[in-house]
Amino acid sequence: MKKIKNTLILILAFCSFLGAYSQTKTTIRGKVIDQKDKSVVIGATVVESDKQNRVVSGTITDIDGNFVYQMKNPENMMKVSVIGYQAKIFKPNATKAVVIELISSDIELGQITITAQAKSDNQLTNIEDRDNASSRVKIDLMEMKNEGITSAADALQGKISGLDIISASGDPGSGSQI
Repeated sequence: MKKIKNTLILILAFCSFLGAYSQTKTTIRGKVIDQKDKSVVIGATVVESDKQNRVVSGTITDIDGNFVYQMKNPENMMKVSVIGYQAKIFKPNATKAVVIELISSDIELGQITITAQAKSDNQLTNIEDRDNASSRVKIDLMEMKNEGITSAADALQGKISGLDIISASGDPGSGSQI
């Protein structure tokens, strides 16, 4: 009986080590750079995609263009994307750091048209749809191309009366609220 008990304990201990071994995750390290001038790309999104092309999880590059990501499944693909560049899909390599070179996308915006319309959800005011207020403003971005604008929110700040753009936080890439 004692021999069977010791054998069962040994088998259970072995199975627990197998479970711990199977839960090891692959760590991917890399750097994202511009293909043309080899400058670092700050704030690029690096995500893990499964076989159905669904995003599992992700991270962003730091101020030096570096990222570290712990993959959930080493068989999945990785995708790097950032505004102004073409997205790139790659197979990760856990043995060495990867260098991802992104190609700049040459899309230019000529102008932005913002249309705002005030609507009331309260049916008690009896305001007809034709009496609702609306406003339209055109902004020519070609006039602002030498101002060093980094985002559409920066381009609109102070150019439209009554439009408040508030940063969600001070963190880079955290977004703005309009």
